[in-house]
Amino acid sequence: MAKKGANSLRKPARGKPFASGKDPRRGHGPKPGAINEGRELARKVLAEKDEHGVEAAMAILRKMADKAARGDVKAAQLLFDRAWGKPEQPVTGPDGGPHIIHVKRVG
Repeated sequence: MAKKGANSLRKPARGKPFASGKDPRRGHGPKPGAINEGRELARKVLAEKDEHGVEAAMAILRKMADKAARGDVKAAQLLFDRAWGKPEQPVTGPDGGPHIIHVKRVG
Protein backbone atom coordinates (compact mmCIF):
# COMPACT_ATOMS: atom_id res chain seq x y z
CA MET A 1 0.00 0.00 0.00
CA ALA A 2 1.36 3.39 -0.96
CA LYS A 3 2.10 5.79 1.86
CA LYS A 4 -0.01 8.95 1.83
CA GLY A 5 1.83 12.22 2.06
CA ALA A 6 0.92 15.07 4.38
CA ASN A 7 -0.46 17.11 1.44
CA SER A 8 -3.02 14.45 0.48
CA LEU A 9 -4.81 14.88 3.82
CA ARG A 10 -5.20 18.62 3.42
CA LYS A 11 -8.72 19.93 2.74
CA PRO A 12 -9.28 21.93 -0.44
CA ALA A 13 -9.14 25.71 -0.14
CA ARG A 14 -12.50 27.34 0.54
CA GLY A 15 -13.88 30.69 -0.54
CA LYS A 16 -12.63 30.75 -4.14
CA PRO A 17 -14.73 28.46 -6.32
CA PHE A 18 -13.10 29.68 -9.55
CA ALA A 19 -9.46 30.13 -10.38
CA SER A 20 -8.49 33.59 -11.60
CA GLY A 21 -8.54 34.10 -15.34
CA LYS A 22 -10.63 32.40 -18.01
CA ASP A 23 -12.91 29.66 -16.71
CA PRO A 24 -15.39 27.84 -18.99
CA ARG A 25 -17.98 27.63 -16.20
CA ARG A 26 -18.35 31.41 -15.96
CA GLY A 27 -20.84 33.59 -17.78
CA HIS A 28 -23.31 30.98 -19.02
CA GLY A 29 -26.40 32.62 -17.49
CA PRO A 30 -29.04 34.50 -19.45
CA LYS A 31 -27.83 37.51 -21.39
CA PRO A 32 -28.70 40.90 -19.87
CA GLY A 33 -32.20 41.92 -20.91
CA ALA A 34 -33.15 38.46 -22.21
CA ILE A 35 -35.81 38.01 -19.54
CA ASN A 36 -37.39 41.37 -20.36
CA GLU A 37 -37.33 40.53 -24.07
CA GLY A 38 -39.17 37.27 -23.34
CA ARG A 39 -41.80 39.11 -21.30
CA GLU A 40 -42.30 41.68 -24.03
CA LEU A 41 -42.62 38.96 -26.68
CA ALA A 42 -45.19 37.06 -24.58
CA ARG A 43 -47.22 40.24 -24.03
CA LYS A 44 -47.08 41.04 -27.73
CA VAL A 45 -48.29 37.56 -28.72
CA LEU A 46 -51.08 37.60 -26.11
CA ALA A 47 -52.25 41.04 -27.31
CA GLU A 48 -52.59 39.88 -30.96
CA LYS A 49 -56.15 39.62 -32.23
CA ASP A 50 -57.66 36.84 -34.32
CA GLU A 51 -59.95 37.28 -37.34
CA HIS A 52 -62.89 38.05 -35.01
CA GLY A 53 -60.97 40.70 -33.06
CA VAL A 54 -60.54 38.54 -29.95
CA GLU A 55 -57.19 38.86 -28.18
CA ALA A 56 -55.21 35.65 -27.69
CA ALA A 57 -55.22 36.17 -23.92
CA MET A 58 -59.02 36.31 -23.88
CA ALA A 59 -59.26 33.19 -26.04
CA ILE A 60 -56.97 31.34 -23.64
CA LEU A 61 -59.04 32.47 -20.63
CA ARG A 62 -62.25 31.33 -22.31
CA LYS A 63 -60.74 27.89 -23.01
CA MET A 64 -59.62 27.64 -19.38
CA ALA A 65 -63.10 28.63 -18.17
CA ASP A 66 -64.67 26.00 -20.44
CA LYS A 67 -62.32 23.32 -19.06
CA ALA A 68 -63.06 24.44 -15.49
CA ALA A 69 -66.82 24.30 -16.15
CA ARG A 70 -66.45 20.71 -17.44
CA GLY A 71 -64.81 19.68 -14.16
CA ASP A 72 -61.07 20.26 -14.74
CA VAL A 73 -59.97 21.07 -11.19
CA LYS A 74 -56.52 22.34 -12.19
CA ALA A 75 -58.04 24.80 -14.69
CA ALA A 76 -60.46 26.05 -12.04
CA GLN A 77 -57.67 26.40 -9.49
CA LEU A 78 -55.53 28.35 -11.96
CA LEU A 79 -58.38 30.73 -12.81
CA PHE A 80 -59.26 31.37 -9.16
CA ASP A 81 -55.61 31.84 -8.17
CA ARG A 82 -55.10 34.38 -10.95
CA ALA A 83 -58.35 36.23 -10.31
CA TRP A 84 -58.36 36.44 -6.49
CA GLY A 85 -54.87 35.32 -5.49
CA LYS A 86 -53.81 32.24 -3.62
CA PRO A 87 -55.25 31.79 -0.13
CA GLU A 88 -53.09 33.00 2.73
CA GLN A 89 -51.31 30.21 4.57
CA PRO A 90 -50.55 31.21 8.16
CA VAL A 91 -47.38 29.87 9.72
CA THR A 92 -48.06 28.78 13.27
CA GLY A 93 -46.60 26.42 15.80
CA PRO A 94 -48.14 23.10 16.90
CA ASP A 95 -50.53 24.76 19.38
CA GLY A 96 -51.61 27.51 16.98
CA GLY A 97 -49.18 30.03 18.45
CA PRO A 98 -45.93 31.31 17.00
CA HIS A 99 -43.00 29.05 16.17
CA ILE A 100 -40.34 29.03 18.87
CA ILE A 101 -36.78 28.32 17.74
CA HIS A 102 -34.17 27.23 20.27
CA VAL A 103 -30.53 27.73 19.34
CA LYS A 104 -27.80 25.84 21.18
CA ARG A 105 -24.13 26.61 20.84
CA VAL A 106 -21.99 23.54 20.64
CA GLY A 107 -18.28 23.63 21.33
